[in-house]
Amino acid sequence: NKAFVARYASNSIAVFDPTSGTRSANVDLSQFSAGGDPDGFVDIAQLLADEPNGKTFALLQRIDQFDWSGKCLPVKPLIVAFSPVGTAVPPAVGAGGMSVELDGANPQHMVLNAAAKKLYVSSLGCAEADAGAVYTRRGIEEVDLQTGAHRWIVNASGTARLSSLLYAEGTAGFVRQGSTYVPWSASSTTLGTAGFSAISPLMVSPSTVLRLVTTAAANDAGVTWATELTAPATNVSTPVYASPWTSVRPDAAYGVGGVFLPASGVSTGASTRAPAFTPEAM
Repeated sequence: NKAFVARYASNSIAVFDPTSGTRSANVDLSQFSAGGDPDGFVDIAQLLADEPNGKTFALLQRIDQFDWSGKCLPVKPLIVAFSPVGTAVPPAVGAGGMSVELDGANPQHMVLNAAAKKLYVSSLGCAEADAGAVYTRRGIEEVDLQTGAHRWIVNASGTARLSSLLYAEGTAGFVRQGSTYVPWSASSTTLGTAGFSAISPLMVSPSTVLRLVTTAAANDAGVTWATELTAPATNVSTPVYASPWTSVRPDAAYGVGGVFLPASGVSTGASTRAPAFTPEAM
């Protein structure tokens, strides 16, 4: 009965009652601002619920939002855990609370393996003294939620940016490298090479991805959308429905921020689109 909203230009998480829309409380994270971060913000990039273990995780980038050079800062990002039942301020690092300081810089996305109690985090990295040519602290880290220990799985040094992660419970997944999703595994220190392109993809199973794709429409009419189930290993796709939109047609590059699967999963029938809950209603 609570909705938590990360406030990127603030140091707090807003708590709402989703039935009434009223704001009921804040989770104050200002204690995690650091002197080495010039803008004074903790930069809450993502919230992630760990329902089986009763925790919510906040990914704090701790970057300078007003400096686009991407230069490295002395301060490191954090993952902070708090109970979704209350709104108490979580304890600081080293004070007995679940707060982990990462080695990466400018983290982009985290995914959860609830059964193994591990988080995986992708980091964009930062530029060294030359401010742009050589990036460091870029890759994928694994965080053990039982001990707080963390390690690099992939410590990348290439020029391609790492951003969103896909993960299937108990298996490896995919990470967006530049504009392509490539395989990664907790048992490998290198990324795979055979990738696929997609907009807001989701892992449905260890071998299947639900993705949005676009093609250029005729007569300069913008783009046409489709939703597909794709097997990345074989590059074989099965249409789910022609388009998730009936009237509004988002821009191909920037129009979609994310998608999610209902608890019942997805089938290939048109009935998977609930008439009472369309994207237009959002």
